[in-house]
Amino acid sequence: MDFFKIKIKRRLPLIKIDIFGIKYYFLLDTGATYSMLNSNYFNDNEVVNKIYDSKIYGLTSKFSETIVFKQISFINNYNEYKLTGIVNDLNYIERLLNVRFGGIIGNNFFGKKSLFLSYKRKKMYFLDSKNKKNILNKKKKIELVDYNITNNIKYISVEVLNNKCNFILDTGASLNILSNRFFDNYRKNFIRLVKNIEITGFNGNYSNASIYISKKVRVSDKIVLKYKLFSVVEMEDVLEFLESDIRGILGYSFFKKYELLFDYKNKKLFIMRGLIWKKVMSNF
Repeated sequence: MDFFKIKIKRRLPLIKIDIFGIKYYFLLDTGATYSMLNSNYFNDNEVVNKIYDSKIYGLTSKFSETIVFKQISFINNYNEYKLTGIVNDLNYIERLLNVRFGGIIGNNFFGKKSLFLSYKRKKMYFLDSKNKKNILNKKKKIELVDYNITNNIKYISVEVLNNKCNFILDTGASLNILSNRFFDNYRKNFIRLVKNIEITGFNGNYSNASIYISKKVRVSDKIVLKYKLFSVVEMEDVLEFLESDIRGILGYSFFKKYELLFDYKNKKLFIMRGLIWKKVMSNF
């Protein structure tokens, strides 16, 4: 079974991988960055010329030459590594993050296997069918949320106050890419959509370009969502090009509260309860 350590640094959800004796860190992302960069989310924004050709696949993050990333590909069942090139100046990103930064673990990588992710335990496992079966049998301790894909956007569906709300999945990469240092050079053009962006729990605040959700609502005996709908200036435009009722992003502050099993193949997300994992972990 493959195992990676999760290292949290400066609120960045990173995993640490040793490649040729050098430790590299990768941002975790379960689809939000991929969805936003590869949908028409930024069609009306000038920064699209800088990031439109971006690709996030495997453990490889290939960005345009104006954004700094080292490309690393996994080969041979994720156990061997190959450096495929350096884009621009890697030292720039290292100075910003104070880590040796390798890229983003992207959507296609997560989609290959079932994934157990625990920020609390700082562990990430890829589960084989035997361990996965043991976990899914513990139904009393599991919450199930279905997710879907539309217009290249991966999202989960949750019912809130008898209304189905859709949330894009994200474990932290989008928060850092959109609201931190990566677009500093283009902030003048980019700021209209992402100024004051916050991704907390089920919240996604895209300034005047989306919906902010913050009211506390109990959707089951285990899960409580916080949400509040604001009347925003350009909401109609957002809904038009998303072609789905996206209510925000399932963000890092939510993921760090729960232990999760992503079953991308069957399009299901299981939220684990801590007590059951004390038994399950012994099977690893």
